[in-house]
Amino acid sequence: MLQRLLFLSLISYSLLHAVPSFSQMKEAVKANPELLNTPQAKAMMKEKGVTKEDVRKQLVNDEMSSKVTDVKDIENNIDIVETNETNETNETNKLGKRLNPFTYKTNEELRVSLNSKHQLLTHKKLTRYSDRFYANKNIIDSASLPTPDDYTISTGDILELHIYGDRSEMHELEVKNDGSVELEFIGPVRVGGLSYLELQKHLEKRLKSHYKSSSFKIILSKYSSIQVTLIGDVKYPGIYNLSSFSTAKDLLVESKGVRENASIRDIVIKRNGKSVASLDFYDLLFEGKDLSGVLLKHGDIVIIKKAKKLVGIDGYVNSASVFELKENETLTKLIEYAGGMKADASKRHIKIDRYSENSIFETFNISYRKAKNFKMKDGDRVYIYKLDDSADRNVNIYGNIIRPGSYRIDDNATLNKLLKSHLSTGLKKFFLPETYFAYGILKRYSDTLSYETISFNLEKVLAGKQTLTLHPKDEIFIFSKNDIGSSEYITTKGDILTNDGKMRYFSGMTIRDAIFAAGTDGVMDERVRVTTINTPDHMPKTSFYSFEEDANVKLSPYDEVEVYDYYETHLLQPVSIKGEVVNPITVFYETGMTLANLLDSSGGITPMAFLNKVEIVRYYIDEKNNRDKKVIYVSLKDINPQEYVVEAYDEVTIYKIPNWSDKRVVTLKGEVKFPGDYTIGNSEKLSSLIKRAGGYTNEAFVEGAVFTRDSIRVKQIEQYNASLAKIKRELALYNAMPANSKKMASSGADTSTLNDVILEAKKYQPVGRISMKLQKDLEVFSESEYDLILKDKDTLFIPGHMDTVTVFGEVFNPTSFVYSSNMDLEDYITLASGVSRAADSSNIYVIHADGTSEPADSGWFSSSVEIAQGDTIVVPVYIKETNSLDLWDSVSRILASFAITAATLNTLGIM
Repeated sequence: MLQRLLFLSLISYSLLHAVPSFSQMKEAVKANPELLNTPQAKAMMKEKGVTKEDVRKQLVNDEMSSKVTDVKDIENNIDIVETNETNETNETNKLGKRLNPFTYKTNEELRVSLNSKHQLLTHKKLTRYSDRFYANKNIIDSASLPTPDDYTISTGDILELHIYGDRSEMHELEVKNDGSVELEFIGPVRVGGLSYLELQKHLEKRLKSHYKSSSFKIILSKYSSIQVTLIGDVKYPGIYNLSSFSTAKDLLVESKGVRENASIRDIVIKRNGKSVASLDFYDLLFEGKDLSGVLLKHGDIVIIKKAKKLVGIDGYVNSASVFELKENETLTKLIEYAGGMKADASKRHIKIDRYSENSIFETFNISYRKAKNFKMKDGDRVYIYKLDDSADRNVNIYGNIIRPGSYRIDDNATLNKLLKSHLSTGLKKFFLPETYFAYGILKRYSDTLSYETISFNLEKVLAGKQTLTLHPKDEIFIFSKNDIGSSEYITTKGDILTNDGKMRYFSGMTIRDAIFAAGTDGVMDERVRVTTINTPDHMPKTSFYSFEEDANVKLSPYDEVEVYDYYETHLLQPVSIKGEVVNPITVFYETGMTLANLLDSSGGITPMAFLNKVEIVRYYIDEKNNRDKKVIYVSLKDINPQEYVVEAYDEVTIYKIPNWSDKRVVTLKGEVKFPGDYTIGNSEKLSSLIKRAGGYTNEAFVEGAVFTRDSIRVKQIEQYNASLAKIKRELALYNAMPANSKKMASSGADTSTLNDVILEAKKYQPVGRISMKLQKDLEVFSESEYDLILKDKDTLFIPGHMDTVTVFGEVFNPTSFVYSSNMDLEDYITLASGVSRAADSSNIYVIHADGTSEPADSGWFSSSVEIAQGDTIVVPVYIKETNSLDLWDSVSRILASFAITAATLNTLGIM
């Protein structure tokens, strides 16, 4: 279709240019794809349902094909009418469908089945058989034909004059309107009306007068056109300009063919008032006779008469069409013109519809034997039927055989003879596996026009013990065991099977076959359970077998085979070891396992292992049948571990050598002579470590020492986070309560404060500080309660001399100020520009440099707190408990933690 579309697209191109060859037009589209955007091309592509890309692909395919076969491009112009052909198949039995000749059908289904057997006529519009001949628009190529001697030279002919010998020249001579040609050095020479042979002699004679030593060759390179007249029962009568070598067929192609009722079997050609030829196109179409010998001449008149007898034939013939018959041609000839009957056409049923004398409609039904004497009339319509079921001389065998379908039978046929003729090479060549030989069905269409069935025993038929006569159209059903009953199977069960469930049973199948087919994933117990119904009363019976001894026991259909996981019937008993071993582990107990085996499993003991005392917890069942335990202590120095046998469920503990601890490190920073990380011993105190660090420097400000402990920091962070979580939870619940929606305006400041607390909490994380009162005299300090026993990761920072006091919290200018012994708390707050409106003046407190704190007694205006170097004055925010939020104690703790952390960071020089 794409080829045709491409050709039509190129035709639109040729309307605007000189007409090129087909290959030239394809090359033009390749060179200029925009030609496909012309309105004509777009309309054609839309009509055919293709795109420009489809056409381009076709061009590529054509180009590839041209590379494979190098053949001269031959132009053929053929109008092709595309038709859709469908292949009809008749399924007798769908794959996988259970064979059942007794399948119930409703009345509607039965009616559909009967209607499908009707042989209904399909009245389609038939066309003239000769119409397809006009689709081929190719004409005789005059350049490929030799010029006949009697060809008459006329105006428009072009001659090629070749002069050779003493010179070599070629001249092209065109016959002018006055019938002359112009010869160089000679002048005009009249040639019109001469034959081709006369022309050659005449010109050679005239040329010899000038070219005395030369030879000449004269050929016709292009022929003049002729004008002929077409009249009669044609679509477009009139005058046509044709090539000189045109025939009547070329004229009809050029004129788009004849009309529907025109005759093509008596075409008359008149020349100079006389009939010179009468043509029958059927001689060409069916006999292959050459009509090209009758060439048209200038001035000829071609007459197309009205057909006298047009007859249509349809149905099971090879070429259903309308044919034109002559007076003496019969139905046999019509069928011959239609290509004969198809292989499945019926010779017994030929139907002819006829309109007699424009007043009577008649139908004739005849057989092919009478066709040769049956004369046709104009307008007859013939229909050839297909062979119906009544012509069937076969029987059909369905079901469990290798080649189901129809089988030919002779007279007096029996099923015994039919099967015997096909079983000479054995049952396997005819029947499929699992054939059920005890039963079969024969379905017959009886003389009473109804169906009946006869059941038979296939085994007895094969043995000749039962005889079954066959009639044409009998249907024989051979069943498989699966058609009669369910497929025999056995069932496998077990957690360790990879593919448990049903599997196909075959005779001779064993316990081993079933288990191996199911596959195992794990260790299988020796015991196998088989439950069978292959008993006299068909009641289940269960037996247990040993797989090692009984694996070859044969199974019966529908047996159930169950296997067990070895470790479900043999429980794994643990033994564990922990403590000072490389890899504390729990392993499964093995018979005869020793303490050495257990130690090896754990990777051995560590250097810290205490060999004098190994604890073994052992479980046992007492005399009252209760489970109890006892503790056993052994020394690895006194026993041989390779001989000491452990028992199932033993728990072995290897202790660490007393007083063996991991390395513990304390960090000293600031004003000590040798700051750094120090490894400490058991129960070493702070005073001892300071002495090891060389004591204090002269710049040490021991009153502001910051001592932190990691365990305290962790606890503080837990409490801190718990308080913070409580604030977030209470605030979310409060805001979510509908009753509080009206209070949002009045309590907006409170919730804003809480949100500020949550944001600030991210800045001030507890550091784990312990208040510490160091003294310059380490001997005196060693006697005080502050001389703590050190722990791993403890840190002591001793700042240098501090001469500032810090004011923190709700003041207008929170910062640090130079310490003065003459100033009190009030003075420092005044230096900070006083308290803000949000300050809680009644709860001001002081955090001293050593980490201790104390509140101002009764308001800061009458405070008795003594301010020292490195102290921090905290002015907290005023918390007005105007709502039911149960979290103000948490807020207070967090704010206090802010202040302590800020004071610590200030001492450390971070703030």
